Amino acid sequence: MGNKELKKAPSGTLSNMLAGRIPGLIAKQSSGQPGQDGSNLYIRGTGAGDGNALVVVDGVIQDYFPSFSPDEVESVTILKDATAAAVYGVRAAAGVILVTTKRGTVQKPTVTLNSSVTLSQNTNFPKFLNGPDYAYWYNKAQLMDGVAEENLRFSPEDIERINNPGENEEIYGNTDWFDLLFKNVAPTYTNTVSVSGGNERIKFFASLGAYNQEGIVENTSYDKYNFRSNLDAKVTNNIDFSLNLSGFVDDQRSPGASVGPNAYAGVFQQAMLSYPYLRPYTKDGMPIASQNTAGNGNNNPLGARDLSGYQSSKTTKFQGDISLCYKLPIKGLSAKLDAAFLKSHSMRKAAMTPYNVYSWNQTTHQGNVEKGRICSMASVSHWYGSQQRYTIRPTIEYANKFGKHDVSGLFLYEYAREDYEGISAGREDFPITDIMDMSYGLKVSENLVKGSHSNDKRAGYVMRFNYAYDEKYLLEFTGRVDASTALPAHNRWGFFPAVSVGWRISQEDFFKEAVPFMDNLKIRASIGRLGSDRAIESTMTYFSTATLSADPVVVFGTNALKDIGMSGPICPDLKWQLTDTYNIGVESNMWNGLLGLELDVFYMKTTRSLEGQSGKFPPSLGSYFPGYINYGSHDNRGFELVLTHHNKIRDFNYHVRGNLSWARNKILKVTEDANVPIYKRATGQSMGRYLGFVAEGLFQSEEEIAHSALFEGSTNTKPGDIKLKDINGDGKITWDQDMVPIGRSSIPEWYLD
Repeated sequence: MGNKELKKAPSGTLSNMLAGRIPGLIAKQSSGQPGQDGSNLYIRGTGAGDGNALVVVDGVIQDYFPSFSPDEVESVTILKDATAAAVYGVRAAAGVILVTTKRGTVQKPTVTLNSSVTLSQNTNFPKFLNGPDYAYWYNKAQLMDGVAEENLRFSPEDIERINNPGENEEIYGNTDWFDLLFKNVAPTYTNTVSVSGGNERIKFFASLGAYNQEGIVENTSYDKYNFRSNLDAKVTNNIDFSLNLSGFVDDQRSPGASVGPNAYAGVFQQAMLSYPYLRPYTKDGMPIASQNTAGNGNNNPLGARDLSGYQSSKTTKFQGDISLCYKLPIKGLSAKLDAAFLKSHSMRKAAMTPYNVYSWNQTTHQGNVEKGRICSMASVSHWYGSQQRYTIRPTIEYANKFGKHDVSGLFLYEYAREDYEGISAGREDFPITDIMDMSYGLKVSENLVKGSHSNDKRAGYVMRFNYAYDEKYLLEFTGRVDASTALPAHNRWGFFPAVSVGWRISQEDFFKEAVPFMDNLKIRASIGRLGSDRAIESTMTYFSTATLSADPVVVFGTNALKDIGMSGPICPDLKWQLTDTYNIGVESNMWNGLLGLELDVFYMKTTRSLEGQSGKFPPSLGSYFPGYINYGSHDNRGFELVLTHHNKIRDFNYHVRGNLSWARNKILKVTEDANVPIYKRATGQSMGRYLGFVAEGLFQSEEEIAHSALFEGSTNTKPGDIKLKDINGDGKITWDQDMVPIGRSSIPEWYLD
C-alpha cells in the first residue's frame, strides 16, 4: 500500500490506517487512550506461527510496529507466504510487515507542509439506569425478596429528593457519571514539514513532525515529536551510499487512577460502581463517594480523574542505518554492507496522591469524610529502561539475463545483538504533595527497588535463488540458517527452507488465442518452513531461573549468608518452534482492467510449540520442572480474495477494490491438567476461546431453587436470580467443572473491506 492510499484513512495512527486495507492483515484496536490507541496487527489471524508478525523498517527488524508519522511512509507491504518471509527466518513464522520510508528523488528542493485536525468522540456507549430508575428498581427487587416496605432502602422522602433535588440539596441528585467523565470531542493535531529533492549524485528527504493528542477523558494526553533524514549518494559510478537517521521523543500523561480498560479501581471501574442517585460534589466541592459494602468503595470517578495524582511515560528513541553498495566488475554482481544502531530510553513515573471524599452510606443515611479508593498514602514510583541494538549485514547479490533465462541470487550474513537494562524504585509517605520527587518520601517502597538486565544475540545466513524462463515459468528457492542464544548450544542452529513455483499462463500462445479477454493469468504455489524462539527470548540462561533466598541458608566460617539457587531446571533438548506453510494463489486481470482477481488459499501447521509449564503439575511435584518444553501444535487455514475494477468513462476515471479474508485455527495438541473435564479442554478448539456458564433462565420460585444446583457457597439465591446449568451433574455449580466454551476469540476470523 502506497502513501497516497494510506492517508485516505482519517486517523493519525499508522497501524489504525492499515485496518481493512491489505488482504490478510487484521487490525484490532483495544484502547482509545492517547498513546495507546494503536492497533495490534495480525497476518492471517492469531494462529499463524507464534501469532506475532515481524516488523521490518527499511530493512531493519523492529520490536514493535513503528509509531512515526504516516507522512514519512512511502509504502507498507506484508509478506504472507513462506518463500517471501523465509528471508527473515527467525520470528517470521507469523508473517512480515515491511515499512519503507520516503526517499529523495531527482527534482528541485521541494518543501511540503501537512497539517490536520482530527476530532474523536465516543460512537456508542451502554445506557445505565438514572437516579430515579435505580431507586425504583432497587426497591422493587427488595419487595420481591420479601423486604417490608418500611425497611426498603429508599424511603418515599429519598425518592422525592432524588426526583426533585432542590437548591439546598447536598446529597441526592440524578447523575450520569459517564456523561460527566467524557468530553464531547477530543482533538488531535498533526503537523509535518518535509523537504526533498536532489540530483543524479545526491538525493535527500528530511522531515519534522509534531503529534498532539488530547484524550476524551480530561487529564489524558499524548505528545510526540519526531524527525527523519534519508540521504542517498552516488559516490562513484560503482559505489552507492545511504544514510538514514530517525528518532522521536514522546510524553504520555494520564491520571494517577488508571484510565485503562478493566483496571482495578480505575476511573471507568469507579464510574460503573458509582450510584446515579448521588450528586458528584458537595456544596464545598468535595467529591461524594458511593460506599460499596463489598469492599469496592469509596467510588467517585471524577475525584479519581482529577485528584489521584498523575502518571507520565516518556520515551526517547534514536536509530541510525548506513548502507554501502559496490557494483563489482562482473556484470550483475554487487556487494553490500548494511549496519544499524538503535538506542532508546524510557521513563515512567506514577505520583499517587490521596484525596478526601464524602462517603455516603444509604443504609444508615449518614456520611463521613474518608479517603478516596485509590490510595491512603502519597507515593512516587519510577521505572527506567534502556535498550540498544546493533545489526550488521554483509550481502552479495547477482542478477543477469541470458537470452530467455533470468537468473538472480543472494547470500548474506546477519548478526544482531540487543542489550537491555532496567531499574525501578519508589518511596511513599510524602508529608508535602506539592513536590512529588522521590527525595521527599519518608518510607522506601521495598518491593519496587529492583534491577535487571538481558542480552540477546542472533546470527543467520540467508540464501536465495530465482530463475525465470521467458517470463512464463518461475522458480524461487530461499533458505535461512539461524542461531539464537535462547536455545541450548547443540540445538542453537536451525535451517528454514522454502520453495515457490509460478506459471504465467497468459504468456502462452495457445492461451492468448483461446482466452483473448484475459490480460493476465498467473498460478503460483509455495511451501516452506519457518521458525520462532519468541516465547523464550532471554529466558534460557541458567541465571534467568536464579532466585536469592529470603533468609541466610549457608555458612562460610562464622558468616551466615543467603544463596542464589536455581528455581527450576533448563530443558536440555529445547528446539526451535516450527511452522510449515503451504500456499496456492491465482492472479488474474481481464477486459483491460474491468475485472481483477487475486485469490490465495493457505494452510499452516505449527509444531514443537514452546509451552510454559507453570501451573500444569500438582503441588506434590514441587516447582522443579522445566519452564518451557516443545510439545504443543496447532494449525491455521483460510483464504484471501481481492477483487478490483478499473474503468474510464470519457475524462472520468474510477477504481473499485474490495477484499475478503478468512482464517481459522485449531489447537491440535497442548499440555493440559489431567483433571480438566473433556468439554473444557483446549485440544480441538480454537485459540483464544471464551469459557462461561450456560444460563437456563431465571429462578421462578423457592421450590425451584430448592431442587436445583446452586453456585458453590451461595446462601442467598432468590427468585429472579439466574439459573445456571449443572454441566457435570454433581448437584452444584463450580468454576472448574461447569464452565464450557461459549465464544470464539476476540480476533475476527472474517474480515471484509
